[in-house]
Amino acid sequence: MSKDGREARAATLTIAEWKQKIGHLVCAPIIILVGEVPVVIVPVVDLYTAVKLSTAAGGELNSEITLDAYTGFRYTRGSDPQLIVGGSADLHLTPTFNVYAELEGEWALIKPDISLLVYSVAGPYVGVELPCFQATGRLQTNPSGLKFTVGPLIRGLVGLKVQIFSYDLADVDLPIEWRFNNFEHFIPFDSGGIDIIIE
Repeated sequence: MSKDGREARAATLTIAEWKQKIGHLVCAPIIILVGEVPVVIVPVVDLYTAVKLSTAAGGELNSEITLDAYTGFRYTRGSDPQLIVGGSADLHLTPTFNVYAELEGEWALIKPDISLLVYSVAGPYVGVELPCFQATGRLQTNPSGLKFTVGPLIRGLVGLKVQIFSYDLADVDLPIEWRFNNFEHFIPFDSGGIDIIIE
């Protein structure tokens, strides 16, 4: 049995976003000798707390394919072992389509941004939302109802920045995200869902 799914978001809109700086720390410079040339690295830590509220709409197409198969060996005394391969020739394809609209809120309790600046102008940096709590309410058509999801996640990015006189000449980052098991609750509507079944 295999499952396949496709999701398309028609629109995503940030309704509100608030970010407050709660701390700034410049650590003691770290001096590393490269040959006879000293390289000065300055660790800088900025602490934030942040809240974000967004809405989205889209659709999902999910399908499930079932194929039964088996393999094994058969041995009878006095004869050679036999390889047995078989299965069901029936192939069932059941696609389902779901349209949804959702409202999502996030709260990053502490968001440290850590930079390692070489000569205070260039260097790698790391930003992590630790922890980040996410709550989503989704109104959907298949199955029709209201789905609530609440849970923690860790989101961050790793990047490289080059600055001269406080101007960014280059800023490249790679987002990262770890999700944990969420609490989910679904409230069905009495009207039922819209099922599209092809056999």
